[in-house]
Amino acid sequence: MNSILERKGMAIAIVLMFVFSTLIFAGAMFFFRKEVKRENLLMFNDLQSDFVAQAGIQHARMKIEIFSQELFESGSVQMGFCPFKALISGETPPGVTKKSIAGMEILREDCTCKDLPFSNFGEPEIDQMILRQWKYEVASLSALSLFTELNARQRTQVVSVVASGTTVDPKGNLGPKIEKLIRTIQLTRTY
Repeated sequence: MNSILERKGMAIAIVLMFVFSTLIFAGAMFFFRKEVKRENLLMFNDLQSDFVAQAGIQHARMKIEIFSQELFESGSVQMGFCPFKALISGETPPGVTKKSIAGMEILREDCTCKDLPFSNFGEPEIDQMILRQWKYEVASLSALSLFTELNARQRTQVVSVVASGTTVDPKGNLGPKIEKLIRTIQLTRTY
C-alpha cells in the first residue's frame, strides 16, 4: 500500500514539471517571434533604401549614356587636362590646365531628385507625408582616370558614381534609413 501512495506524489511532480516546461517553451516562442518580426522589418527597410539608392545609380547611368560627350569633356577638365588633346597612355601628359569640377557638378545635380512621386501601393496606413521623405541623390560624380589608346583609336574614362537612398517606414518607429552605393563605370569612345 505504501508504494501506491508514493506513486501519487510522483504524478504531481511530473505534471508540475510538464506545465513549467510548457510555459518556458511558450514564452521562448513568443519572444523569438517578436525578434524575427523586428529583423524582418529591418531587412525590409534596408531593401527599400537599397532600391531607392539603385534608382539614383540608374538615373546617373542614364545621364552618362545620354551626355557621354559632356561627361568626357567635364571629366578631362576635372582632372586638369584639355578635353581636345589626346592623353596617350605611357607618355607624359600635355600641360595641365586649371582644374574645375563645375561640369561634373552640373551633371551630378541633374541626377538628384528631392520629391519623388512615390505611391502608397494601395496601403492606406502609409501616409503621403512619409513618402515625401523618400529621396535619392547622387552624392558624388567624379572621373578617376582618363587615357587614349592610339592603336584602337579609343578614349577611355573611368567614372565613380556615389548615390544614396533615404526611406522612412512608419512601422516600428525606426526613423529614416540611408543606404549608400558606389559604382564605377568605364566609358569608351571611338574617335
